[in-house]
Amino acid sequence: KIFFNLFTQSLRRFDFIASLISAVRKEYYPEKFVIEVLENALDLKESAPIFKLLKKYKINIAIDDWGSETAGIDRIVRLNPDYVKIDKSITWNPKAFEITKPLIKKLSMIMGTIVEGIETKEHLKEAYPVAKYFQGYLLHKPEKF
Repeated sequence: KIFFNLFTQSLRRFDFIASLISAVRKEYYPEKFVIEVLENALDLKESAPIFKLLKKYKINIAIDDWGSETAGIDRIVRLNPDYVKIDKSITWNPKAFEITKPLIKKLSMIMGTIVEGIETKEHLKEAYPVAKYFQGYLLHKPEKF
């Protein structure tokens, strides 16, 4: 899958969304394409219909940085993303990670969960039993595209 970070402001531009859908359908397999948006910057009323439209065209959605600032289960339920990326602030805080492990494990049963901030073997050891996917410098450093 290809994860593509999208500014939340872009979701408000119909011309951008239409161009994105057209380009993805023409050039890629839409189901391999994942739009990644920051959870704390989303307006539920604005975003939910746009997410529905993107899903109609088989474009996957990922909520990025879940667990920071305004994160909540209600937002995940209402937006129904394909993936939830668990913020590194949870990964790097042993107490926060311990508290959220049962929730992350439950989320993993119904959608893709990606634990961010895997920078040590200990991070991976803690995250491995509860999530499906992992992201961080321990696994691979970012590359220019």
